[in-house]
Amino acid sequence: MGKQIHEEVLTLVQDYPSITTCRITIVDTNAAEAEPFWTSLGYRPTGEASNHAAADQKSCARTWTRPVTSRRKE
Repeated sequence: MGKQIHEEVLTLVQDYPSITTCRITIVDTNAAEAEPFWTSLGYRPTGEASNHAAADQKSCARTWTRPVTSRRKE
């Protein structure tokens, strides 16, 4: 289901030539499960990271991106 939702989002953003990149963050505490999924969709780590806290858990959120190819010209 996650892959289908992602494909729908890409279909929508491809209609906007000014959108050239999709950006996500992966929290270290979820990286083992999340990284293979996002890698399979073309995302790569940028090296950017920031502290992340939720309830009593602290972690690091790392930014990943993938290019978006527009379906139309500006």
